[in-house]
Amino acid sequence: MIEQFFSAQTTEVFPLSPLGYWVILLFLIILANLTFRYHQKKRFQHFFQGIQWVQVIFLYVWYACCHMPLSESLPLYHCRIAILSLLLLPTKIAYKRYFALLGMCGSTLALTVPSFDPYPFWHLSTFSYLIGHYALFVNSLVYLLNDEKTSFLTRQQIILSTFGLNLLLIVANALTGGNYGFLQRSPIINIHNVMLNYALVSFVLSILLILVNQVFNDKLKESLVAK
Repeated sequence: MIEQFFSAQTTEVFPLSPLGYWVILLFLIILANLTFRYHQKKRFQHFFQGIQWVQVIFLYVWYACCHMPLSESLPLYHCRIAILSLLLLPTKIAYKRYFALLGMCGSTLALTVPSFDPYPFWHLSTFSYLIGHYALFVNSLVYLLNDEKTSFLTRQQIILSTFGLNLLLIVANALTGGNYGFLQRSPIINIHNVMLNYALVSFVLSILLILVNQVFNDKLKESLVAK
């Protein structure tokens, strides 16, 4: 069982049953409710930050031990970038809010439209995918709920950041042969045209980030008025 859990031998993506899918969504809803209730509690924050650190360490130690190629093992997917940014960037950096928005939207999409690696269910990559995205969702939501900056990200900043980040990922894909950001091959719409993927992913992601950012901006404005 342990050997299978840490195996580097790919198989096939395990079939996710309808029940399993609804369990994933139910757990996401439960975590959202808990986060809204306990987002100011330091123990709650540290618990999920600790889970995120454990997930990241286990995943990248496994990558290193199994000599995974750079096309798979670099932290260049949107959610992995958001994870490291939330864990490592100082709170006062303005663009940490951008990565919190990216993490919240990215983790929600990843859990509502799962795209697992070709390993069985009882494998590190599967647990890392689920636990990592759940922890990212909570950590992102905690940051956004506790963020009391009076200077907000503008729509232009979000759009430029998203298109700029995805452009860097295209360069990384060209150098490594990877599919970071799903810009080489999209798992949802199955388009293999890089520039079309770039335009679609960047546009849709920008819209999502702008909408979520507006929701939290309105919430912050209400709290400031109340004070």
